[in-house]
Amino acid sequence: MSWLHEWQDLQGTRLFLGPLNHEIQIYDLDPSISTSRSREKFALQRIIDDKYPELVITKDVHGKPYFPQKELHINYSHSATHLFWGEHEKYALGVDVEIARIQLQRVAHKYCNETELNYTDNGVNTALLVAIWSAKEAMFKAYGKGAIDFRTDMQISPFTVQEEGTLIGFFGAGINVSLNISYRRFNNMICTWVLWV
Repeated sequence: MSWLHEWQDLQGTRLFLGPLNHEIQIYDLDPSISTSRSREKFALQRIIDDKYPELVITKDVHGKPYFPQKELHINYSHSATHLFWGEHEKYALGVDVEIARIQLQRVAHKYCNETELNYTDNGVNTALLVAIWSAKEAMFKAYGKGAIDFRTDMQISPFTVQEEGTLIGFFGAGINVSLNISYRRFNNMICTWVLWV
C-alpha cells in the first residue's frame, strides 16, 4: 500500500492515510466480497501485511482493535475511497475519516445537540457537520466501551473549519473529560484523531 499522507503529531501519534482505489476495484470484480464490512477487512489486511506482517489484529468485546502480540494502541477508519490508520505506543486513540456529504444535514438532529445545531446554521453547514460527526466518531472509538449517545454524551465546542487544527470535545456519560481532537482536511474529506489520556 502506498500512503498518500503519513505524519506524526506532537503527542507521538503516527497517522497514515491511503487510497482504497485498488481495493475498490477488486471489491467490484470479486462477487465473493459481498459487503462493505468484507471490503474493510480486505483493505485492512493489506495494511497489516504491509506494516506488521508478523502480527494478527483482533477486536475486544466492544469492537476495539488491538494486537495481542504487541503493546501498541491502534485504530482505523475507512470511507468509500480511503483508509485512515492511527497508532500510539502509550495511549488509546480513536481515528475517523469522513467525506463531506449532504446526508449529514438530514440526520444532524441525531448527533448534534442544540448548541451544535445553532452554530452549524441549524444543521445546514456541511463543513461543520462533517467535522462534528467525525470528531464524535473519533472520541467514541478512543473511549472504546460502546453505549454512548452522540447527541447527549458528547459535545464539540464552537469552531471555525480550517485546513487543520484542534477541536475541543467534551465527553460526558459520567466520565466528564475534555479532549483535544486534532483534524486535517483533504479536499472534501476530513481526518480526525484523539488520544484518550
